[in-house]
Amino acid sequence: MQAQFNTFCENIRLTEKQIEDAKKKYNGVCETLHKNYYESTYNGDTKFLFGSYKKKTNIRPIAEDQDVDVIFKMPEDEFEKYDNYNGNGQSALLQKIKDILKDRYATTEKISGWGKVVLVQFSDNTHNVEILPGWELEDGRLKIPNTENGGHWDFFDPKKDINFFQDSNDRTNGLTAELSRMLKKWKREVKTLSIKSFEIENYVIEFLNGYAFDEVNYDIIVRAFFKSLKEKVSNDNKNLVETALDRANKAVDYAEDEQFQKATEEWQKIFGKEFPAYSGKEIFYEANTQKYDEITVKPKPWSIS
Repeated sequence: MQAQFNTFCENIRLTEKQIEDAKKKYNGVCETLHKNYYESTYNGDTKFLFGSYKKKTNIRPIAEDQDVDVIFKMPEDEFEKYDNYNGNGQSALLQKIKDILKDRYATTEKISGWGKVVLVQFSDNTHNVEILPGWELEDGRLKIPNTENGGHWDFFDPKKDINFFQDSNDRTNGLTAELSRMLKKWKREVKTLSIKSFEIENYVIEFLNGYAFDEVNYDIIVRAFFKSLKEKVSNDNKNLVETALDRANKAVDYAEDEQFQKATEEWQKIFGKEFPAYSGKEIFYEANTQKYDEITVKPKPWSIS
């Protein structure tokens, strides 16, 4: 099924137009803030991308809640003002950010893992921009606002998370990002699945760590991932993962029997309409490629031999 999986992966990748649109939007937001806080010309140094967009694991079609996560680096002399604020200085900081942006953009507060951020919303339902103000420390971490429980400062290390992901992606020749995108499409199809996008990425990294594949056949890999994931998720997600695994098992069995139409239908139940229909013209396996055997555990690092 590799030909169809390759097409599927292309079908869910962001287009160049979408990438440029997102870039234009987050740079516009950060430039607006930069002009308020700095006298210098904006060149991008005061912004830092993190999350799915930085890792290039965002997918299309663009969903309403699909945001570009951006940190805006605040001037050092602004910190004392909010640290000594009479009340919730962290909330006051976010309100200030909203006030700066509101003349140009529609903004709102959004609950996140560290309290609240400012969400810049665009009417065309492409990428929104989620802006998090913070102060960069000498060790590379950032001091960021958390408005919960009266307000306090948290320490955040997005570079560590990005490097962790990038190390896996380099080691797997891009498979970490590719598999993450596929599984985010599965997550989107299963509305009741309560696994967050960053959790999917971490599950993928853990799964690929220590495995080696003689051939990169995505149907085998996806099935093995679901088998691994079933043992790790909470009970409220276990049945949903088992359903996906059952469909993946059927798809692999059908492909072994050269019933490619039925195999395709099972994959479409997992991934939706972006997984291409079977035309009867695809080349599925050349001579001497890997058969449908279980993936074997081999020494690290993962590599394509």
